[in-house]
Amino acid sequence: LQDCLNLGLSLFDLSIPASDQQIAKKLGLDRGHGLRSIAFCVSEALDYGLSVCVGMEDASRADPEFILKVAEAAQKAGACRLRYADTVGILEPFGTHARIKQLRAATDLAIEMHAHDDLGLATANTLAAALAGATHVNTTVTGLGERAGNAALEEVAVGLTQLYGMTTGVDLREFPALSKQVAAASGEAVGSRKSLVGA
Repeated sequence: LQDCLNLGLSLFDLSIPASDQQIAKKLGLDRGHGLRSIAFCVSEALDYGLSVCVGMEDASRADPEFILKVAEAAQKAGACRLRYADTVGILEPFGTHARIKQLRAATDLAIEMHAHDDLGLATANTLAAALAGATHVNTTVTGLGERAGNAALEEVAVGLTQLYGMTTGVDLREFPALSKQVAAASGEAVGSRKSLVGA
């Protein structure tokens, strides 16, 4: 945490596993330790004057009741946001909507959605999360990311605007140029049939 203080950050992202698989196998710990860590780390970050987002890694494989306990612990500790991560990309839109709607009903915190595209559903899951009450969404230019990628910025922005009349604050007029720049920098060519930015 102290290493972040000179970076000019205002929002600190505390990422912690939410699924039993990752709590036990990645950290060798239990749920109680995770909840205590949230209380301690959020409090420490607030003492340094930072706002905190509690990122629930692998939330899509977690016990839904435990997700609500994480939300409660985060809110009680003073966090301002929760990140719901579909870390292994297993969600589908209807399930995503139901999960985020349940979380929205249980907490006053802002909710952030982080979707992976392993099943080709990252954009659909992100749109579903926004409709269910997510206030923030994670995207990348053309969906570039680990494994099959993440929700594509251009698809999410156009989808939210054109389909649901939501204001995103994203100006896509220069997006073709940005897409080309990212493709050149990453070495990952944009397919000619890629939605919205392909040839």
